[in-house]
Amino acid sequence: MDLSLLDKIIVIFKYMFSSFPNIFVFIVGLVLFSLMIINLKLKNKTICMILLGIYLGTFFGVILSHFDYVEYSVREAIKLIMNYIYFPSPVVYFFIVVFMIINNVYTLFKDMGIFKKIFNYICSFIIFLLFFLYVILITTNGIDLGNIVSIYSNDTVLSIVQVSNLIFVIWIIVSMFYKLYLFIKKKVD
Repeated sequence: MDLSLLDKIIVIFKYMFSSFPNIFVFIVGLVLFSLMIINLKLKNKTICMILLGIYLGTFFGVILSHFDYVEYSVREAIKLIMNYIYFPSPVVYFFIVVFMIINNVYTLFKDMGIFKKIFNYICSFIIFLLFFLYVILITTNGIDLGNIVSIYSNDTVLSIVQVSNLIFVIWIIVSMFYKLYLFIKKKVD
């Protein structure tokens, strides 16, 4: 597919207006978008609740009407996640480290609770330490990152990446629960 960005946009617009269901989805989306924009000025809670109901109803309607495809997609997503857990990608691992660097800088300058700051620093420290061990191991043993067999046959490399991923997942889960805790605490206070 050798299309420019403008050609891709034209293809999407042609498809969007090619059939009645596509036009209907566009009109409904445009109406909902307009209501959200209008509600920015009105700040009406009833409109917010109606829009939420419409979005949730549409979401669950699509899920129920295409349940076989949704089930297939969820099964494939779980396979991809499990495949990544057992056979992690060096590219994804690198992006996890970059994300944790950004998170560390954000933690330095953001006003947040002491528990969350310490937890962020601990997770970042462990991931950085493991990443530097990973880089040293790769360079000293001459492991080719382009050769998947050489990466997966080295237990130390695989262990470092898998433990780093586990720390990252724990960080995500704790961060989500911390946000939920702050939200509930704010609502209760």
